[in-house]
Amino acid sequence: MSKKLYVLLLVLVLNSGCGNGSTGSPLYAPTGSPSGVPAELVLTTSAVITSINNTVSLEARILDGNGKGVGNVVVTFASTGVGALASSSATTNSEGYASTTIYSGAAGSAAITASTSAYSASTDVYFVSGKIQNKMDVAVDADGNGVFNEPSDLSIAGTSGQQVEIKVVYTDAAGNPLIGRNIKISSSSSLVTFTSTALQTDNTGAAYTYATLSQAPNTEYINIAAYAEDGTGSAGSISIQIHSHLSIIPTSPSVAHGNTIGIMILGGAAPYTVTSLTPSLTSPSSWTVSASGGTFYVTGVSAGTATLVITDSAGTTLQVSLLIS
Repeated sequence: MSKKLYVLLLVLVLNSGCGNGSTGSPLYAPTGSPSGVPAELVLTTSAVITSINNTVSLEARILDGNGKGVGNVVVTFASTGVGALASSSATTNSEGYASTTIYSGAAGSAAITASTSAYSASTDVYFVSGKIQNKMDVAVDADGNGVFNEPSDLSIAGTSGQQVEIKVVYTDAAGNPLIGRNIKISSSSSLVTFTSTALQTDNTGAAYTYATLSQAPNTEYINIAAYAEDGTGSAGSISIQIHSHLSIIPTSPSVAHGNTIGIMILGGAAPYTVTSLTPSLTSPSSWTVSASGGTFYVTGVSAGTATLVITDSAGTTLQVSLLIS
């Protein structure tokens, strides 16, 4: 074989491994479906058991080969059995979700199918007569950070006019949201006023309102209760501890040097510690008070203005000036 022919064969072999003759092309295409192309339909609503006259939310999601949602895809919903769908089709949002609802006033089962031209998924909804054990949870957000039932939400150093957000979540026995349900909320405490006591659950099964608190004369527990007006007897409640603000009697204490004065602590969260920042003017220089309404005693050692700091168990402080003549 001549050198010329050998070189020609070598060039042909090299070109056969490079798509379209381009030197930068990969030898093999990547596996998996392209991003943004539907590859799977998932019904995110699992089997539901609920009572008659309920509305159940049904949700499907279209995913691409990378597990990301695909938007602008029409999903068709169909049902056989009892009940009626609110709509038979929906278009996925940017996250790939499409939804509808089903309602039934009669007992029985409904077989639900969600489908596109290429994919489908199914689930069942069971409507039963009589009462079933639904679940209702009540939660509080006192500091406005969007997180409910933190320790700081359940033990509040409340001020007059302070607002706290109340959330009621209503689900069936399987944990599915019960939407469009009327909820009543109340409290036996005169310290609580609600923005609204008549609520309705949204598509997540949640309903919200605000409670305005009055300042408590003493630390006390208040109960907030919610119940469903759907005849199931479902109810929930939560207890909140409200502390009044730290205060003292007398409000502007004074004592002659060599004499002793009693100062009463009110409000806040007992027990309390009291520290003198001017120990040369007072005796003793620190105290412990176990309960609201308790009294600590200070002896004025020499003339001047003593500074006392009261700290409750929640970390709230009150600085007091004691005039010693």
